[in-house]
Amino acid sequence: MTTKTTDCEHHGITDAESCARHTRSEVEADFSQLNVEYIDLLLLHGANHEQEGACDDLATRLDVAQWQVYEEYYRAGKVRAIGVSNYCPSCLDGLLKNVNVTPAVNQLQYHVGMTSDPQSVMSYCVGHNIVPMAYSPMGGGSVFSDSLTTEIATAHDKTAAQVALKWITDKGYTLTTKSNNRQHLESDLDLFSWSMTPDELSTLDSHHSSSDLPSWACTASAMSGDLAI
Repeated sequence: MTTKTTDCEHHGITDAESCARHTRSEVEADFSQLNVEYIDLLLLHGANHEQEGACDDLATRLDVAQWQVYEEYYRAGKVRAIGVSNYCPSCLDGLLKNVNVTPAVNQLQYHVGMTSDPQSVMSYCVGHNIVPMAYSPMGGGSVFSDSLTTEIATAHDKTAAQVALKWITDKGYTLTTKSNNRQHLESDLDLFSWSMTPDELSTLDSHHSSSDLPSWACTASAMSGDLAI
């Protein structure tokens, strides 16, 4: 079971104490609505960063306030793992310098056509022991018509979707995807009984057919920072 809370700035909250109270209220509401005793993974849906540029001191203070609430639930055993979503390096820099528990995952948009390390976010996460989790792994459907994924799929008697998903899982990343079609779901799980060649993987790594960013916060000026509170 995975759920998320929203950033405080999205609700117009700009002081840390109120932000912590709001976050705790959202987490409790999730427990009530889901009717569970624990949550497997709790994610901060986004940093407190609603504009272009790197996370500033205010964003960092609010991020830390929310994360400290997450740590309380984690230490109490009510949440098995805690992570973030749509966090870029500048936002992670400020968070990591001021908290005790490193995020288990960072959920980002990631799919074939973005190259293997868009804006160096994936390597940043791996270097800080944060597992990248890909959302939109099908690129909003773009991988189905992509000439490279379809060519590789044909060579292995697989689907373009399987190629796109396997490319991600072969890197050791996790992902989230969905379908209302049982056959598609079963196909999506068939990722470990076959292999792509090193040349195919290398070509997919360098493939750049999309202008998509890892997150809405990952502007060119938001990729690095040196913030602390």
